Amino acid sequence: MKASAILLSVALAAAGSISAQNPLSQASIDFTYTMASSDGTNASAVTWHPGLNLFFTAIAGNAEFPIEAFNTSGKNVYTAEAQTDVRGLWYNSATGNLEVNSAGETGWSSISFNKNMTAHQLTALHVGQLQPDFQSVGVYNAGDKKVAFLNAALGNIDLYPSKKPTKVKSVSLSLSSCSTDDLNQTSIGCTGVKDFEYVLLNVSNHKLVFVDKAGKETATTSLPEELVSYGAFKFAFAGGRAFLYETETRTWTALRVF
Repeated sequence: MKASAILLSVALAAAGSISAQNPLSQASIDFTYTMASSDGTNASAVTWHPGLNLFFTAIAGNAEFPIEAFNTSGKNVYTAEAQTDVRGLWYNSATGNLEVNSAGETGWSSISFNKNMTAHQLTALHVGQLQPDFQSVGVYNAGDKKVAFLNAALGNIDLYPSKKPTKVKSVSLSLSSCSTDDLNQTSIGCTGVKDFEYVLLNVSNHKLVFVDKAGKETATTSLPEELVSYGAFKFAFAGGRAFLYETETRTWTALRVF
């Protein structure tokens, strides 16, 4: 493996604890990934698996829609039916597994792969609507060991403990550059960066909005004009990158924002 690839892999693996730094004023395109499967429309999540050195993504809407994996060059290495109607997808650093929250009351599951990574298996973790609404996309905050959801209707970030998700804590958003109506309504990112712990997508102004653990806006980053921002799904943060999805091309674009 080339030295540059090793350094990138190390940086991505440490993305849950990025050292303090300010977000860039303008995001720049890093690489792209085009879905291998043609099923479904709403790509709903991207997460980084440090043990496998791979990104994972899924399409929401049907258990037969795909979950896929790709490397840091945007090359596909795994495609299969997800086996659940995925919304959020994250790597749980406490268990070393991928986990998902599914639509509505389906609940949360763990994903494990066989030795040669030619198939995967789902194991139920928690049943019930352990999320603000039917469509909510969860992300994992490794520092707090909680799954975070945007509750746009109430203007909150809702935090569900990984082991006991019925004990929910809500953090009120305090936004200065936009209102919650301007945001992508389903999705939120967790950066691992102090003072910029969470990131939201301002669809109205085509910007990223960073907030701290208390919900206070701390920075914004402008997005490339040639990309599209949507009001639901199609936005994620993983491996130190923000991701935007284009429906027509079925392509995720990874963006450098720090």
